[in-house]
Order: sequence, then C-alpha cells, then structure tokens
Amino acid sequence: MKMRHRKIIKCALITLLLCSPSSPKSQTGPRRVSALVFRGIENINREFLAEETSLRKGDIYSPSRMKEDLRRLENLKLFSSIKADTVNMGTGGVKIVYTLEETLHWILAPFIFKDDNYGFIYGVQFAHANLFGKKYTTYCAGNGGGLEGGQINFGREMTNSRRYGFEMAAERDESEHPVLDYWRQNHILALSFRRRIGAVRRGYSIQQYAGLSTSLEVKKFKLDGISIASDRSDVVIKTGIFYQYDDTDIRYNPTRGRRIGLTLGYWNINGTRGIESLFTSLSMYKSLSTNLVLAGNLSSEIYADPLPVYYRNFMGGYNFRGCYYGDHAGDSYITSSFELRLLPRWKFNFLKSFFEPAAAIFADAAIVGGHDDFYERTVHYGYGISIGILTPYVSPFFHLAINENEELIDYFSLQNNWKF
Repeated sequence: MKMRHRKIIKCALITLLLCSPSSPKSQTGPRRVSALVFRGIENINREFLAEETSLRKGDIYSPSRMKEDLRRLENLKLFSSIKADTVNMGTGGVKIVYTLEETLHWILAPFIFKDDNYGFIYGVQFAHANLFGKKYTTYCAGNGGGLEGGQINFGREMTNSRRYGFEMAAERDESEHPVLDYWRQNHILALSFRRRIGAVRRGYSIQQYAGLSTSLEVKKFKLDGISIASDRSDVVIKTGIFYQYDDTDIRYNPTRGRRIGLTLGYWNINGTRGIESLFTSLSMYKSLSTNLVLAGNLSSEIYADPLPVYYRNFMGGYNFRGCYYGDHAGDSYITSSFELRLLPRWKFNFLKSFFEPAAAIFADAAIVGGHDDFYERTVHYGYGISIGILTPYVSPFFHLAINENEELIDYFSLQNNWKF
C-alpha cells in the first residue's frame, strides 16, 4: 500500500512540474523589443520616425543598435533634444521610449550685405523644417543697389528611409544685369528629381543618388542684334543628368569625408542652337583634431561649343568670397577653396533650437578661360576669414576677405547647411 502511495505522489509531482510555467532560465535569454514609443512630438508622423530606426518591434534588443538609432534621429535635424530609455516588460521584452523635443517649425531670417560695385543687397530667408518629417525650405529675396527681383525654392529632403527627392526653384529678376548692361530681364523655372542609389549604412551620413534636372529660362535684352530671336528675347532649356556621392558630415563621420558631383548638360536656345556642358565638383575634409577641420573644394565647368557672348558670365558680378571675377567671361572656369575650420563644439539651446559657433580661415582661387583663343584666361584669388553660427535651419556667416587687388571685401551670407 505504501508503494502505491509513493507512486501516486511521484506521478503528481511529475504532472505538477510539467504543467508549471516556464522556468526562469528562459527569462535570461535574448530579449526582444516589444514596443517603440515616441513622446513629446506633435507634428511629426510616428510611422516616419519608426522607419528611421533600425530596431523594430520583434527584433532582438541591442544597446549598440539603439545608440545607432539615436544618431540617425539626430541626423534628421528635426529635434533639439533626444533621449532614449528602456523599460523591462513582464513578458521578458523591452520597451524603448524616445523622448523628443521638436525644433521650431518656422524661421524668418533677414539678411543684408554690401557689394562693392552695386551697394547693399538685402532680402529674407523663410524656412520650414518640420512638416511631418519632411524638410521643406523656401527662400524669397529682394535686392537693392540696382538689382530687383525675387526667388523661391522648395524641395523634399532625402532622409535615410526615402529613395526619392525633388527640388524646385522659381526666379524673376527685372533689373539690369550688374555686368552685362544689355541684359534686361531673366526668368527661370527649374526642377530636379533624384533617386537614391544603393543601401544606406545605418548611423552614417552617406548620400548617393542620381537624377535628372531641367530648367526653363527667358532672357530679355534692351538692345537689338543680341538675341538670337527677333523679339529681343531668348528661351533657353537646360537639361542635365547628374550623379552625387556625399559623405561630408563632420558630426557623423568625424575623421574625413568627401563629396563628388558630376553633371552632363545640354542647352537649347530658341530651338536652334545646342551647347553641351560638363560640370564636376570635388569636396574633401580631414579632421586634424576635435575642433579643427581642414576642408577643400574644387569645381569646374566646361562647354564643348563657344557660348554666345551675352552668356559669358558665370558669377553675375558678385563676390566669390575672396575672389571677384563677375566682370570676366569665358567658356570654362575652375574654382578652388581651402579652409581651416574651427568648431568649438559648444552648443546652446534657444527657443527649442540648437546653435553652434564656427569660424574658418580660407583661401580661394579661380581661373576663367575662353574657347580657343577668343578670350584671354584670367586668374583671381583671395583670402580671408569667415565667422558664423550653425543652426538646424539656416546658418548666417560674416566674411571678411582681401582679393588680388588688395581690396577689402566684407559681406554677409546665409547657408542652409554647412556640412563640412
């Protein structure tokens, strides 16, 4: 009888063990992400933010991957503050909670700078940097000192999760050209589409894409015999295909970076004249220390056929920092610049936006050439210093330069992004 009772007790114990919950050993295995939570946002689509992160619901949790996702969210330039916390769930999973503080949605930035020949140039920059995770920028400018007109630009920025982007520009200039006194008006409408090439490495700033650009220009002249057409106006359609590789963001690629651009273009003037062009650009930087960056740029544009004499002006009479060559013309040009940039890496927050000071000592050079021997090649150079503030929207910079004629040039500029 005792043996029978022992068998019954043994069977009961075995049954109890088999029916009991899983042993704690399963709790010590790999934990999985059970949920993603984004707090503190109002105008940005949460699904868009989830696309920017590599850790998704059901993935195995990894602290290094979460740190990578923080870097990717910072790269969007949509937030002034980003924090990440984890919450252990009773089921053994991990909930990731991102606490975000959005930057301002709108910014209005007036500017004014002095041109040596044409007085003061003034205008305003208007930017919208938070529209459901898509970054749009518009720019409107009014000019003084003999220049009148305006320009509007807007586009869709390509982030790591998007494969397509576009930019559009509309410009109307009803002033006389600052250098070519027979150039009366200029109207332009430009549009470009681009598609990302290849996969984006998570946590980095690499952008690689190709695209198509086209623009429509209407030029009016006040003198007879200049326009190809008989009504003192030309209609120019410019079409091009381009490729760009960009890994020049010192925040996310701090050691060294490069940007390569190549554009093949074709002009058609009034449907009767065609001109082929090639534009190349190369930018590189190398960090010498945490706060010092040596940067360089090289660009050139070459035309296969001679340009009409009234198109032989590349810079429109404005200063290229230390260089002034707007009154020179040619069928080709090459420009270069070298900078030693100082980045204190000191940020301060104001109105939910971060600001960071920056400065650069620079030297610029330019060579403007003609087709065959039609125009004598000219060399221009200059050097100086730039001081400014980096922001998530537009970055204002003050430039002080000396050109090859030992003339002092000072002016103010706005840049959408100073990446390297």
